[in-house]
Amino acid sequence: MKILLIHSDGVEVIKNKVATSNPQDFPEDVIKMEGLILVAYVSVEDQDTYDTDLISKQGAQVIEDAIIQITNFPEKIRHKNEEIREYNKKIESGQIKGKPRKILELIKERDTYRVDQVLVYPWAHLSKFLSNESNAMDVCPKIAEFLK
Repeated sequence: MKILLIHSDGVEVIKNKVATSNPQDFPEDVIKMEGLILVAYVSVEDQDTYDTDLISKQGAQVIEDAIIQITNFPEKIRHKNEEIREYNKKIESGQIKGKPRKILELIKERDTYRVDQVLVYPWAHLSKFLSNESNAMDVCPKIAEFLK
């Protein structure tokens, strides 16, 4: 399985045409989600479908890990800055030699480091080694179910 994760401020996906010979029933032509969205584009590969429950759980775990990384990022920067301040104090006091390190800054507002919703979307273009369609069709819905 390959997963491409994009943390986005809103998302809109438009169904242009049927991508498989046996498409899942999806009445909407547009998926539109507001807020801070983690979009998970998923490609199911040929070796993945021996156990779709297992591979779906693994996919859900990757997505959950990404959510944790996103939400914990400001705290990680805060801890790193504490280390930098300690290092710089040692330089100033003459305990060690070196150049002072620059304090890190978040490039976005602190409240944007969160995930409001997740979109799990099949995306065959990530792999050259796609699984057969009948097995692969189950994986994205199962990932979404495990994330609930």
